[in-house]
Amino acid sequence: MNAFLRGLIFIVCIGAINLVSSIGTTANGDVVTDWNTAALDAIRAGKTPPPIASRSLAILHVSIYDAVNGITRTHEPYLVQSVASSSAPREAAASAAAHQALINLFPASAKMACKPASASANGPIPITCS
Repeated sequence: MNAFLRGLIFIVCIGAINLVSSIGTTANGDVVTDWNTAALDAIRAGKTPPPIASRSLAILHVSIYDAVNGITRTHEPYLVQSVASSSAPREAAASAAAHQALINLFPASAKMACKPASASANGPIPITCS
């Protein structure tokens, strides 16, 4: 197995482990699954090859993990040390992180990344879509 494929598998496994270990502190599952669906739509629309799609999904979910964990601070961060207030809404953090990740990963599908932005138990989450 070449080094690139091993690295990709490692990244996906680490993302999955981080997500599974943070089950008790995740944002609303609906927010996460909505953003996952938006990512899958962008992957399909761009006909993204499987290795890049796996990497993109790992980046998306690690971004969500770090954003939510930055508020709760109950687990080790994966990449980003957050300075967010512990009273910040987790759904908003998850949506903002997912939105930014998808805009950076799939700039051609930027409008698709705005769809889940309005889904929140606390009302619409203000995300600028251009």
